[in-house]
Amino acid sequence: TFADVTTDQVELQANWDPSKDLHFVMGLDTRKVDIKKVEFLGLNQDETNTASGGFLAVDWTFTPGLTLSLGARAENEGLGGSRTSPRATLVWSPTPASVLRLGYFTSTRSPQMAETKVDYTYPLSNRFVPGTQAPYYMLATTILPNSQLKPEKTSNYELGYRQSMGAVTLDVTLYQMKISDQITAVSL
Repeated sequence: TFADVTTDQVELQANWDPSKDLHFVMGLDTRKVDIKKVEFLGLNQDETNTASGGFLAVDWTFTPGLTLSLGARAENEGLGGSRTSPRATLVWSPTPASVLRLGYFTSTRSPQMAETKVDYTYPLSNRFVPGTQAPYYMLATTILPNSQLKPEKTSNYELGYRQSMGAVTLDVTLYQMKISDQITAVSL
């Protein structure tokens, strides 16, 4: 057995249509992950990690062929930090076979515990004979924590056009993403 992991997850999703032009989707989820000791991965004892999140999305067709979609998701993980991802998309269908969409998406991610506090320098234990070389995986990398990390943010813009022509669909999308305060690994 490489690793023994048990995941328990519960999800709840609801749909609500207060009118023919307004559609809501909302949901909640929670997850618990139990991991048995795996020294190779740096887990020197059994661990439990929890996560929870929720989302809300609304589609509003305010004129025939023109729909505004708004949504957001937020989640928090015991070891993995928190993330948010709001979005807005305007969709126009001038004909039943064509769709033009304009979207703005953003997301944030706080630094994970592993990125801010955990030192992955693998300790040599007494299992190895002094003076001998450690296994190759122990020499591969050293990851050091950085408590000065800031939340990472992305801003994304999308402009797309889709045209259906019988059994064939053409989709052209222009997409731009900008990342601020990117959380990256740094080699020493």
